[in-house]
Amino acid sequence: MRRGQDKWSGPTFQIGTPSPALRGSLIRGEAAQRRRKSGVSFYRLESLAHAFFAGYIFSGMDSVSPEKRSWVMAQVKGRNTRPEKVVRSILYSMGYRFRLQRKDLPGKPDIVLPKYQAALFVHGCYWHRHDCPNGQRLPKSRLEFWRPKLEGNRERDIQKQALLREQGWNVLIIWECQLRGADTLRENIRAFLEGAANK
Repeated sequence: MRRGQDKWSGPTFQIGTPSPALRGSLIRGEAAQRRRKSGVSFYRLESLAHAFFAGYIFSGMDSVSPEKRSWVMAQVKGRNTRPEKVVRSILYSMGYRFRLQRKDLPGKPDIVLPKYQAALFVHGCYWHRHDCPNGQRLPKSRLEFWRPKLEGNRERDIQKQALLREQGWNVLIIWECQLRGADTLRENIRAFLEGAANK
């Protein structure tokens, strides 16, 4: 406050009350700390998110508006998902170097290792119709729309993988549910790449 002024004209803050941005940051930090203490891993959280999309949103209990449902579905990422990042981390820790999302290859593989002529896809079990329990679930509503869509995903995957093999690529599918066994997954990846190198 300058001399001669009898009243502060600038912004005011209530002492002891955090701003909305700070409050949001604190809430996120507390949630992350609770997840760490509970031992919930990030790929488990990804599975829970997929279960939410695959179950609640499509169930008869859905009470959200079509606009809200459309927004929620738009949040399901098609690339750089957490399962993909887990696989990349495993590959990197094993000493492998790779490229991502090769658009010039059929199906745009999630991970490509040109040295081994290897193409890896990291698939969500529900959306790509794995034979695990989560992959075999079906929506409880609008089945006439979702069944052809989901089956179309699987058929398209098979076609793209066949094209890759015809071009001489070695193809490995890594399913989201396999991320729970990191050691087994690591050994499967190693065996696959060693086999590809010996061809």
